[in-house]
Amino acid sequence: MIRSPAAAVLCLSLAACGGKADLVVTGGVLWTGLSHGAPRPGAVAIARGKIVAVGDSAAVARYLGPRTTLVRARGGLVMPGFTDGHTHFIDGGFQLASVDLRDAATPAEFIRRIQAYAKTLKPGEWILGGDWDHTRWPGQRLPQHQWIDR
Repeated sequence: MIRSPAAAVLCLSLAACGGKADLVVTGGVLWTGLSHGAPRPGAVAIARGKIVAVGDSAAVARYLGPRTTLVRARGGLVMPGFTDGHTHFIDGGFQLASVDLRDAATPAEFIRRIQAYAKTLKPGEWILGGDWDHTRWPGQRLPQHQWIDR
């Protein structure tokens, strides 16, 4: 039981601040780094150095408080956190020198890029790498050797 008015005001003030963010970034193009999610309009709330919410402005609005710093990204790219984005030096170098299939959105685009890259090679040279992401394709079908043989 709270016995003094000052203590009651302090408790109410702390309760009102609970769950509020120190920083909210809104109005940006949000990219979470997931291969299945394209950048989209969104907002991020951060409290005590940790991301507490990612979503649209309405979802993040509940984290705004009187002491929250609001940053308007004005359509800029917002990346709420990073994961280990490293490369293995040799493999990464070979990948840069090969056909780029990572963002090929369909099997037809996969095939088109391989055909275009093959035209830059001498007879007998191999195509290595590619680093495709078949989870972007309808049905998530794995590449077929017939696609490459063409």
